Amino acid sequence: MITDPSAWIPRLGSLGLEEGKYKYVKAQRRDRCLHFPSCPLKISSSIPVGSSGVSLSYLDSGAPSKVGNYITIFAVHGLGFNAHIFEKVQTAASQAGLRFVSLNCRGYGTSTNFSSEEENIIVQSAGATDEQQLKLGAEALKTRGHEIALFIDAFIQKHDLPPFDPQTQAGGAVILGWSLGSHFILSAAANADSLPAGVSERLGAHIRAMIIHDAPSIGHAPPPNSWVPFFNPTIPEELQLPSFTQWVTGYFNHGDLSTRDPNVISHILPATSPILSIYNMTEKQIARTANNPIGALEIAQMVFLAPHYEAL
Repeated sequence: MITDPSAWIPRLGSLGLEEGKYKYVKAQRRDRCLHFPSCPLKISSSIPVGSSGVSLSYLDSGAPSKVGNYITIFAVHGLGFNAHIFEKVQTAASQAGLRFVSLNCRGYGTSTNFSSEEENIIVQSAGATDEQQLKLGAEALKTRGHEIALFIDAFIQKHDLPPFDPQTQAGGAVILGWSLGSHFILSAAANADSLPAGVSERLGAHIRAMIIHDAPSIGHAPPPNSWVPFFNPTIPEELQLPSFTQWVTGYFNHGDLSTRDPNVISHILPATSPILSIYNMTEKQIARTANNPIGALEIAQMVFLAPHYEAL
């Protein structure tokens, strides 16, 4: 049984990635303004995760036609966006001979919504200091990780995905977390030792890398001067999601980051260059990818994660 999460991340070089000087994974920058032709995405029925009646829906680019021992990428979206946010990436992946699966987290798409009890735990755990409430929050984060791991395991079995071959460096699967999704894939890896033995063994035979892309603050609360559109009461409720989607997908010109001073970080007004990715999307694409509305529960999820990383 795989009990060491590091066993899930064996060979970054085989994906064209390199391990950076400070243990960050770096990938060669590519043109982010490329326009890819539309790709026929398969909207598959939801996959049950465990025995609790929870299921997660997903988009699947399908097995590449000309590659036998292919790599599958499982992508987890961020706050306010759903599985459709990866459509252009799915097109590029399909053209590159990869299979790309983007799943909907709980409450997104047709994935199972949170129960009232689960909602209360998340909301009450946001900023909590009570030990019992913190334990409940940590358990909730562990459950989110298990749901993702169980989804991947079920998908592996359903589609008979090729395992990772260390000799040819082919096959296997990659877990990618974007923005808030990074928190949940970290939980999946950190809690691998508490999965059923068969699940852990299959994941150990398939998972070849983990990619954390553009993650928000992990393991600590946001800086005191942080600014987020939906925390601003002067922005009308109906404009909070459009404001957030344009703001969160932007690029920012920071000061001298080598000073390690949070005050040099720019986080309110996006830069004019590079052009925001969302400006290359049609209104229909934006409407399809955004999860509207952003409610108090999702905001609480973003806040409540910070105190629970001792559990990871």
